[in-house]
Amino acid sequence: MKRTVIILSLIFALTIALSASIPTLALTSATTTVGGTVKPAIDVSYTGSAPTFTGLYPGTTNTTPAGTVTVQCNKGTWSLKAKDQKTTGSIGYMMNGSTNMAQPLYIAGGTLPSSDLTAERTLLSGQLRTTGSGTTVTNIVFSQATTYADDADLGFSMTVVFTGTMP
Repeated sequence: MKRTVIILSLIFALTIALSASIPTLALTSATTTVGGTVKPAIDVSYTGSAPTFTGLYPGTTNTTPAGTVTVQCNKGTWSLKAKDQKTTGSIGYMMNGSTNMAQPLYIAGGTLPSSDLTAERTLLSGQLRTTGSGTTVTNIVFSQATTYADDADLGFSMTVVFTGTMP
């Protein structure tokens, strides 16, 4: 009998507990706005093998095979420039150690006619934002005049820097 009373008491307590109102949970939500500003960027790449002169002979001017520079830019206008990497000394001249060639190196391409690299040269200016794979500047050529003042059997070189600029 005690057992029956305990079971009935539990059933009664359970009935009361289940009949009490169960609070409903209110659904809440939150929102946020995500955003950002695209920063201007420009990328310049030279395609192909390094331009190399073959057979530099005194009294001749040699031209390298044409190269290609590709520019990608997401800003309204941009320019492409070329210059000698050196900032002092024989700027614009191919070197071997401290010895430079007698004549400066010339570059042509884009809208730039053949010009020496004794100063920074603009190949293209006022270009518009690029799309897809970018703007390709073909027929970039270098030319070098050789004289009898140039030391025989020396290899001469210069590092040319192509720079994309945005106003």
